Amino acid sequence: MTGTNTVQYSNADRISIVPTGFNFVNGTRPSIFDAKNVVMFTDALCGSSCASFHEELKNIAGVRAVTVGGLPENKPIQTVTGSKGGEVVPMFVFPQYASDLLNLSSEIGISSIKSDDATLSALANVPRIATRAGDSQSRVQSQDQIRKGDSSATPLQFIYEAADCKIFYTPKTYSDPDLAWKQAWDAFVNDTNCVPGSTKHNSSISGGFKPFGAAGLTANDQPDAPASNSGGLGQSGAAAGVSMSGALVAFVAALMAAVMM
Repeated sequence: MTGTNTVQYSNADRISIVPTGFNFVNGTRPSIFDAKNVVMFTDALCGSSCASFHEELKNIAGVRAVTVGGLPENKPIQTVTGSKGGEVVPMFVFPQYASDLLNLSSEIGISSIKSDDATLSALANVPRIATRAGDSQSRVQSQDQIRKGDSSATPLQFIYEAADCKIFYTPKTYSDPDLAWKQAWDAFVNDTNCVPGSTKHNSSISGGFKPFGAAGLTANDQPDAPASNSGGLGQSGAAAGVSMSGALVAFVAALMAAVMM
Protein backbone atom coordinates (compact mmCIF):
# COMPACT_ATOMS: atom_id res chain seq x y z
CA MET A 1 0.00 0.00 0.00
CA THR A 2 1.30 3.45 -0.88
CA GLY A 3 0.03 6.73 0.45
CA THR A 4 -3.16 6.82 2.52
CA ASN A 5 -5.92 5.43 0.31
CA THR A 6 -4.08 3.93 -2.64
CA VAL A 7 -3.91 0.17 -3.04
CA GLN A 8 -1.68 -1.45 -5.66
CA TYR A 9 -2.35 -5.01 -6.77
CA SER A 10 0.17 -7.42 -8.19
CA ASN A 11 -0.03 -10.85 -9.76
CA ALA A 12 0.78 -12.31 -6.33
CA ASP A 13 -2.40 -10.88 -4.81
CA ARG A 14 -5.24 -13.34 -4.32
CA ILE A 15 -7.97 -11.28 -2.77
CA SER A 16 -10.75 -13.23 -4.46
CA ILE A 17 -11.26 -16.15 -6.80
CA VAL A 18 -8.93 -15.44 -9.71
CA PRO A 19 -9.29 -17.50 -12.90
CA THR A 20 -6.27 -19.48 -14.04
CA GLY A 21 -4.09 -17.37 -16.29
CA PHE A 22 -5.55 -14.04 -15.15
CA ASN A 23 -3.05 -11.33 -14.23
CA PHE A 24 -3.51 -7.75 -13.11
CA VAL A 25 -2.22 -5.27 -15.68
CA ASN A 26 -0.25 -2.26 -14.53
CA GLY A 27 0.08 1.06 -16.32
CA THR A 28 -2.35 3.12 -18.36
CA ARG A 29 -4.47 1.57 -21.06
CA PRO A 30 -7.62 2.44 -23.01
CA SER A 31 -10.78 1.52 -21.13
CA ILE A 32 -13.03 -1.00 -22.83
CA PHE A 33 -15.77 0.10 -20.48
CA ASP A 34 -16.50 3.53 -21.92
CA ALA A 35 -20.25 4.15 -21.96
CA LYS A 36 -20.25 4.04 -25.75
CA ASN A 37 -19.06 0.43 -25.55
CA VAL A 38 -21.63 -0.72 -22.98
CA VAL A 39 -25.33 -1.48 -23.20
CA MET A 40 -27.81 -2.37 -20.48
CA PHE A 41 -30.10 -5.19 -21.51
CA THR A 42 -33.22 -5.45 -19.36
CA ASP A 43 -36.49 -7.31 -19.64
CA ALA A 44 -40.01 -6.46 -18.52
CA LEU A 45 -39.27 -7.85 -15.04
CA CYS A 46 -36.49 -5.43 -14.03
CA GLY A 47 -36.97 -3.92 -10.58
CA SER A 48 -35.57 -3.78 -7.04
CA SER A 49 -31.77 -4.31 -7.20
CA CYS A 50 -31.98 -4.14 -10.99
CA ALA A 51 -33.49 -0.66 -10.62
CA SER A 52 -30.64 0.48 -8.37
CA PHE A 53 -28.04 -0.88 -10.77
CA HIS A 54 -29.78 0.80 -13.70
CA GLU A 55 -29.76 4.15 -11.90
CA GLU A 56 -26.00 4.01 -11.36
CA LEU A 57 -25.29 2.98 -14.95
CA LYS A 58 -27.63 5.54 -16.50
CA ASN A 59 -27.30 8.64 -14.33
CA ILE A 60 -23.67 8.25 -13.26
CA ALA A 61 -21.97 6.37 -16.10
CA GLY A 62 -24.22 7.43 -18.99
CA VAL A 63 -24.92 3.92 -20.27
CA ARG A 64 -27.82 3.42 -22.69
CA ALA A 65 -30.39 0.65 -22.41
CA VAL A 66 -32.19 -1.83 -24.64
CA THR A 67 -35.29 -3.46 -23.17
CA VAL A 68 -37.07 -6.56 -24.42
CA GLY A 69 -40.68 -7.55 -23.84
CA GLY A 70 -43.75 -5.57 -22.92
CA LEU A 71 -46.97 -5.13 -24.84
CA PRO A 72 -46.90 -5.82 -28.59
CA GLU A 73 -47.07 -2.13 -29.42
CA ASN A 74 -44.79 0.14 -31.45
CA LYS A 75 -44.01 2.56 -28.66
CA PRO A 76 -41.36 3.07 -25.94
CA ILE A 77 -41.02 0.82 -22.91
CA GLN A 78 -39.57 1.70 -19.53
CA THR A 79 -36.15 0.26 -18.79
CA VAL A 80 -37.27 -0.53 -15.25
CA THR A 81 -40.76 -1.98 -15.31
CA GLY A 82 -40.87 -3.04 -11.65
CA SER A 83 -40.53 -1.02 -8.46
CA LYS A 84 -37.80 1.63 -8.30
CA GLY A 85 -38.11 1.92 -4.54
CA GLY A 86 -35.28 1.35 -2.11
CA GLU A 87 -35.36 -0.83 0.97
CA VAL A 88 -38.40 -3.00 1.56
CA VAL A 89 -39.40 -4.44 4.92
CA PRO A 90 -41.33 -7.70 5.49
CA MET A 91 -44.84 -6.88 6.66
CA PHE A 92 -44.70 -9.25 9.60
CA VAL A 93 -41.95 -7.25 11.32
CA PHE A 94 -44.00 -4.05 11.61
CA PRO A 95 -46.01 -5.25 14.63
CA GLN A 96 -42.74 -6.25 16.30
CA TYR A 97 -41.14 -2.88 15.54
CA ALA A 98 -44.19 -1.04 16.88
CA SER A 99 -44.21 -3.12 20.06
CA ASP A 100 -40.49 -2.58 20.61
CA LEU A 101 -40.87 1.16 20.09
CA LEU A 102 -43.72 1.38 22.59
CA ASN A 103 -41.77 -0.59 25.18
CA LEU A 104 -38.55 1.37 24.69
CA SER A 105 -39.91 4.90 24.29
CA SER A 106 -39.82 5.72 28.01
CA GLU A 107 -36.67 3.68 28.66
CA ILE A 108 -34.55 5.61 26.16
CA GLY A 109 -36.34 8.92 26.57
CA ILE A 110 -38.22 9.36 23.27
CA SER A 111 -40.42 12.28 24.29
CA SER A 112 -42.31 12.41 20.98
CA ILE A 113 -43.77 8.89 21.44
CA LYS A 114 -45.90 7.90 24.41
CA SER A 115 -46.10 4.33 25.67
CA ASP A 116 -49.85 4.34 24.93
CA ASP A 117 -49.63 5.86 21.43
CA ALA A 118 -52.88 4.84 19.72
CA THR A 119 -51.48 4.34 16.22
CA LEU A 120 -48.49 2.29 17.33
CA SER A 121 -50.66 0.28 19.72
CA ALA A 122 -53.04 -0.62 16.89
CA LEU A 123 -50.11 -1.74 14.73
CA ALA A 124 -48.45 -3.67 17.56
CA ASN A 125 -51.59 -5.69 18.17
CA VAL A 126 -52.30 -6.83 14.61
CA PRO A 127 -52.43 -10.65 14.84
CA ARG A 128 -49.51 -12.47 13.25
CA ILE A 129 -51.34 -14.92 11.05
CA ALA A 130 -50.90 -16.05 7.44
CA THR A 131 -52.01 -13.44 4.92
CA ARG A 132 -53.63 -13.75 1.54
CA ALA A 133 -50.86 -11.55 0.12
CA GLY A 134 -48.11 -14.06 0.82
CA ASP A 135 -47.47 -14.29 4.59
CA SER A 136 -43.80 -13.69 5.45
CA GLN A 137 -42.87 -12.81 1.86
CA SER A 138 -45.20 -9.78 1.70
CA ARG A 139 -43.24 -6.55 1.91
CA VAL A 140 -43.77 -2.79 2.15
CA GLN A 141 -41.41 -0.25 0.62
CA SER A 142 -39.83 1.72 3.45
CA GLN A 143 -37.32 3.84 1.53
CA ASP A 144 -37.48 5.97 -1.61
CA GLN A 145 -34.70 6.24 -4.17
CA ILE A 146 -33.86 9.82 -5.13
CA ARG A 147 -31.82 10.61 -8.21
CA LYS A 148 -28.46 12.25 -7.69
CA GLY A 149 -28.71 15.85 -8.85
CA ASP A 150 -32.52 16.01 -8.79
CA SER A 151 -33.23 19.13 -6.74
CA SER A 152 -36.95 18.29 -6.71
CA ALA A 153 -36.18 15.08 -4.74
CA THR A 154 -38.87 13.21 -6.67
CA PRO A 155 -38.83 9.48 -5.82
CA LEU A 156 -37.79 7.49 -8.87
CA GLN A 157 -40.96 5.41 -8.87
CA PHE A 158 -42.83 8.55 -9.94
CA ILE A 159 -40.52 9.30 -12.88
CA TYR A 160 -41.17 7.79 -16.32
CA GLU A 161 -37.96 6.58 -17.95
CA ALA A 162 -38.05 5.00 -21.38
CA ALA A 163 -35.33 2.69 -22.62
CA ASP A 164 -33.23 3.93 -25.51
CA CYS A 165 -34.59 1.05 -27.59
CA LYS A 166 -37.27 -1.61 -27.36
CA ILE A 167 -37.05 -5.02 -28.99
CA PHE A 168 -39.39 -8.00 -29.10
CA TYR A 169 -38.61 -11.59 -28.27
CA THR A 170 -38.46 -14.11 -31.07
CA PRO A 171 -38.83 -17.88 -30.58
CA LYS A 172 -35.06 -18.22 -30.89
CA THR A 173 -34.01 -15.30 -28.68
CA TYR A 174 -36.50 -16.29 -25.98
CA SER A 175 -34.80 -19.65 -25.56
CA ASP A 176 -31.18 -18.75 -26.31
CA PRO A 177 -29.47 -16.06 -24.15
CA ASP A 178 -26.58 -15.73 -26.62
CA LEU A 179 -28.94 -14.85 -29.45
CA ALA A 180 -30.89 -12.53 -27.16
CA TRP A 181 -27.76 -10.58 -26.32
CA LYS A 182 -26.78 -10.44 -29.99
CA GLN A 183 -30.20 -9.02 -30.82
CA ALA A 184 -29.80 -6.41 -28.09
CA TRP A 185 -26.32 -5.42 -29.27
CA ASP A 186 -27.43 -5.18 -32.90
CA ALA A 187 -30.22 -2.84 -31.81
CA PHE A 188 -27.81 -0.84 -29.64
CA VAL A 189 -25.39 -0.13 -32.49
CA ASN A 190 -28.13 0.35 -35.12
CA ASP A 191 -31.47 1.65 -33.88
CA THR A 192 -33.22 0.65 -37.09
CA ASN A 193 -33.29 -2.77 -35.44
CA CYS A 194 -35.41 -1.34 -32.63
CA VAL A 195 -39.21 -1.44 -32.53
CA PRO A 196 -40.46 1.51 -34.62
CA GLY A 197 -41.44 4.45 -32.42
CA SER A 198 -39.54 3.15 -29.39
CA THR A 199 -36.36 5.23 -29.67
CA LYS A 200 -35.24 8.72 -28.65
CA HIS A 201 -37.86 9.36 -25.98
CA ASN A 202 -36.83 12.52 -24.11
CA SER A 203 -36.37 10.56 -20.87
CA SER A 204 -33.72 8.35 -22.48
CA ILE A 205 -30.06 9.19 -23.03
CA SER A 206 -30.42 8.92 -26.81
CA GLY A 207 -33.40 11.29 -26.58
CA GLY A 208 -31.58 14.01 -24.67
CA PHE A 209 -31.44 12.98 -21.00
CA LYS A 210 -28.22 14.32 -19.45
CA PRO A 211 -26.62 12.02 -16.87
CA PHE A 212 -25.40 13.78 -13.73
CA GLY A 213 -22.09 11.94 -13.82
CA ALA A 214 -19.59 11.18 -11.09
CA ALA A 215 -19.07 14.77 -9.95
CA GLY A 216 -19.93 15.79 -6.42
CA LEU A 217 -23.17 17.52 -5.54
CA THR A 218 -23.29 21.29 -5.17
CA ALA A 219 -25.67 23.41 -3.11
CA ASN A 220 -27.81 23.97 -6.22
CA ASP A 221 -28.30 20.21 -6.59
CA GLN A 222 -29.79 19.77 -3.14
CA PRO A 223 -33.56 19.51 -2.65
CA ASP A 224 -35.44 22.52 -1.33
CA ALA A 225 -36.29 22.48 2.37
CA PRO A 226 -39.75 21.01 3.07
CA ALA A 227 -42.60 23.47 3.35
CA SER A 228 -43.47 24.44 6.92
CA ASN A 229 -46.46 22.79 8.53
CA SER A 230 -49.10 25.42 9.28
CA GLY A 231 -50.67 23.55 12.17
CA GLY A 232 -50.77 20.46 14.30
CA LEU A 233 -47.22 19.36 15.04
CA GLY A 234 -45.57 22.73 14.55
CA GLN A 235 -43.68 24.69 11.93
CA SER A 236 -40.40 22.85 11.48
CA GLY A 237 -39.35 20.43 8.77
CA ALA A 238 -38.64 17.90 11.52
CA ALA A 239 -42.25 18.13 12.64
CA ALA A 240 -43.40 17.54 9.10
CA GLY A 241 -41.20 14.45 9.04
CA VAL A 242 -42.81 13.15 12.23
CA SER A 243 -46.23 13.68 10.66
CA MET A 244 -45.22 11.69 7.59
CA SER A 245 -43.86 8.88 9.79
CA GLY A 246 -47.18 8.72 11.59
CA ALA A 247 -48.97 8.54 8.26
CA LEU A 248 -46.73 5.64 7.18
CA VAL A 249 -47.40 3.75 10.41
CA ALA A 250 -51.15 4.31 10.05
CA PHE A 251 -51.02 3.13 6.43
CA VAL A 252 -49.11 -0.04 7.32
CA ALA A 253 -51.52 -0.78 10.17
CA ALA A 254 -54.52 -0.41 7.86
CA LEU A 255 -52.85 -2.47 5.14
CA MET A 256 -51.98 -5.31 7.47
CA ALA A 257 -55.46 -5.34 8.97
CA ALA A 258 -56.94 -5.53 5.46
CA VAL A 259 -54.81 -8.42 4.20
CA MET A 260 -55.23 -10.40 7.42
CA MET A 261 -59.03 -10.33 7.41
